[in-house]
Amino acid sequence: MKKILVLFLSAAILTTLVVVSAYAFEPPDVTKDTPSLNSPEINMSSVNLGEASSNSLVGRNGSVLLVDSISDSEYSEMMGILYPNGLIDVQGLDIPWIDNLEEAREKFIFEHTKAYSFDGQTVTEIALAPFTIELSSLSNETYTWQFYQAQIGDDHFVFPSEWGKQPCGFEAVSKADIYLAYTDIGIWNINPITLTADKITADTYTNTTAETKNSFDKELFWIDSLRISPNGTYAVYRTSRDCTDSSGTSVWVINLQSGEERQVIEPSRTNDIVGFLSETHIVVGAFSETKMTDISTGEELLLTFPELPNFSVCGVNNGTIVYSSYAEGSSDTTAFIADIDLKTGGQAPIASVKGYLECNPQFSSSGEILAIGYGSDPMLGVDDAVLVSLADGSQKRLSSSLSMLKRNGFGRIRGVQWVGDNNFIITSQSGSEMHDYLIVSQG
Repeated sequence: MKKILVLFLSAAILTTLVVVSAYAFEPPDVTKDTPSLNSPEINMSSVNLGEASSNSLVGRNGSVLLVDSISDSEYSEMMGILYPNGLIDVQGLDIPWIDNLEEAREKFIFEHTKAYSFDGQTVTEIALAPFTIELSSLSNETYTWQFYQAQIGDDHFVFPSEWGKQPCGFEAVSKADIYLAYTDIGIWNINPITLTADKITADTYTNTTAETKNSFDKELFWIDSLRISPNGTYAVYRTSRDCTDSSGTSVWVINLQSGEERQVIEPSRTNDIVGFLSETHIVVGAFSETKMTDISTGEELLLTFPELPNFSVCGVNNGTIVYSSYAEGSSDTTAFIADIDLKTGGQAPIASVKGYLECNPQFSSSGEILAIGYGSDPMLGVDDAVLVSLADGSQKRLSSSLSMLKRNGFGRIRGVQWVGDNNFIITSQSGSEMHDYLIVSQG
């Protein structure tokens, strides 16, 4: 059974107190493009979520679910149980596995998947209920996959077994009870209470199916790059079902309330989806011809940017856009952060961050704070994070607030995932070991 360490502020039982400030930003300084290391600190504590990849969901009523999936070391342990004599013999032939392999595999994964409720201060393990849904794809045809249901008060959650390694896509807006599983040929809406899954996309388009070959003898691109709007009203995806050019894709939208499915952006070679800028505005074209489209009216606006080398739009959220650039031969990337006017497409710069960056910006739930993976030495890679206040552009390195954690063996920061606005999950690496920590604000 996994061990989880919950830290309280009582001195009698406190194991580790972590002094961290993610939110005490320095006054903005437009002359700087790198964050300062000096800022006040506030008390926070940490919870070790183990070595597996962790995820979080927030329910309609505000409850928080933390999920600790099966880890790589547990996978290795499982393979030793399922194949006690190894996978192949000295002749290179397969060795028979144990009886009831699938049942034993599901049982092991279920026993090593943990879920917790988080009330803002403490973490409590909760029960999981396994169930299966039926999916289909071009490669696997029809198959079933195990999901889990968790309940906290009146909030019901569902998520896939082996979350992060499951054979289907999974996207959710849990605060709206929207849970979607998808493959290359369909999208299914999962009801978190009845535990049923209904396919919400059509199987045909003008007598064409996903199995149909096009004139270039390639399989049609039916479903890809699913995104859900912030409040869970719409889902958009890319497809080539209506394209005559094999390299082009169009963008389609599904109204998740009415079920209506329609094309919203005509075929183009630059229709890669960046994300939702608002509930009804999406941004497509990460590398060129970037445009903002109102999916409710169909109105499109071409967004203009400075001429920058190796330009890329990294993310959008709540009226904010993040785009990046780097010079040829340089290991430094600059991320530019700006507000977008939804009516005109005009930009108002907020801040820039320069360094060895992982340009996968993570927005807090309110959209008021942005986290970007950061490093100063390309040999070490991303080993920190920069937090940017979108209100005034002020910023700081997260490592400047983790000094006590580091003295207690906390390693390099490899990833940040927000849990609401005041807490987050940090993936930390010490040597070859990776651990996820929940950082809990105490003030």
